[in-house]
Amino acid sequence: MTRLALPDATFFALETPSRPMHAGALMLFDPPAGEPAADFAARVVAGFRETAPVAPFNQRPDLTLSRLPQWVTVEAVDLNYHVRHIALPGPGTPEQLMELVGHLYVALLDRSQPLWECYVIEGLQDGAIAVFYKLHHALADGISGARMLIGSLSTAKTRRTIRPIWAPRPAPSRPARQAVSPKQRDLLKPLMSQVQTVAGAAQRIVEVVLEVAGLRQGARALPFSAPRLAVDARRQSPSRSFAVFDLPLSEARRIADRVDGSVNDVILAVCDDAMHRYLAAIGEEVTSPLVASIAVSTRASGDDAPSNAAALAQVRLGAPDASPSERLAQIVSTTAAVKTHVRQSSKGALELETVVYMGVAQLREELSVGRQNMPPAANIVVSNIPGKADKQLYLGGAPLTGMYAAPIVPPSHIANFTLVSYLDNLCVGVGAARNVIPDIASIAELARESFADLVRTVTKRDRVEHPIP
Repeated sequence: MTRLALPDATFFALETPSRPMHAGALMLFDPPAGEPAADFAARVVAGFRETAPVAPFNQRPDLTLSRLPQWVTVEAVDLNYHVRHIALPGPGTPEQLMELVGHLYVALLDRSQPLWECYVIEGLQDGAIAVFYKLHHALADGISGARMLIGSLSTAKTRRTIRPIWAPRPAPSRPARQAVSPKQRDLLKPLMSQVQTVAGAAQRIVEVVLEVAGLRQGARALPFSAPRLAVDARRQSPSRSFAVFDLPLSEARRIADRVDGSVNDVILAVCDDAMHRYLAAIGEEVTSPLVASIAVSTRASGDDAPSNAAALAQVRLGAPDASPSERLAQIVSTTAAVKTHVRQSSKGALELETVVYMGVAQLREELSVGRQNMPPAANIVVSNIPGKADKQLYLGGAPLTGMYAAPIVPPSHIANFTLVSYLDNLCVGVGAARNVIPDIASIAELARESFADLVRTVTKRDRVEHPIP
């Protein structure tokens, strides 16, 4: 039995019937050449069901109140229960697929079982096959989850083996050099971590107090300082709506290089502009910059373990009336300061702050008096999960054509944009509570338009600054 770490246990504490704490992952495949889609889907199901799972996929939570939360190994996992084979009715459009994903996502995972489900979906347009995973966030964060998904695939087109994400993983290589003996390391590491956490938490409290008192301007936006929105006043329902879209990675990198920023900055600008367009379309007046919670990895280099090692930092986005280039410049300036602040903070302090932040956000969400009188924690979440952008990946000879998140919508946020890079695509999944944003697909379309406008703006500026002779 293994005890749950604090970030892992927090997801159970925050979970309610209207607030699922599992994430979804949608992978799209074209069947191998010459193999009918139905035959390939059946081969995937058979391969998945005959592979016994390893940790954490063979573990269930023990949340008995008389002891600390822990993981318990399940000796015989019922793979007929966990792996399910379904088909879309014709014509199997992308809109039908996302509607199905929204329905599959809603139900909470059964805590008496290992906390995951897998759906192999056939019947898509053009003979494509989808694999949809539901994984409780206590099992893994975005980075470790993406590594498991990518690790289950092959770069060899001719490899016919079907390998699910719960198959045994290769042992990671570890550096042989050690600065101290193992016994000393085991004694000193927890102590040093606790000291850094306490010191970092104390420093952050002082920073917040000074910012609230107006005595200093912090690099990060204060938690619960986001503008209030009419749509945020509603208590979120359990139902979710999801949409996916792609943006060209090479073009995003080109734009980032032009402004000395990062791809993350470009995505933040695109999501920010898309949200402003959407809010304007529904008659919502926004008079101050939106605030985004961005995911920050606290994972040590070389740490491939399935676990949670992430925190949230709040970033003030662009002015409501900013042009595309102005919005991007404002975000580049803000995130540069946030990155410096995060690098100077300890892992434990960042994670502890996130646990407290999410707990208060949950209280605000559950209490109508909180939603009516307290600003939201932030308006949106934006998370960039490192993918594998250089090689084509295959499952049993079937090329992967896209990999998207069906992300958690944290309390006191109205939408979550999560992206994974694959080949030359930024594969973006966006999710929201259906009663808050029922037409999430419109935001996906607005994001495409925002990106296109940003490309045109940067290209036009390049032509002015560097005219062709």
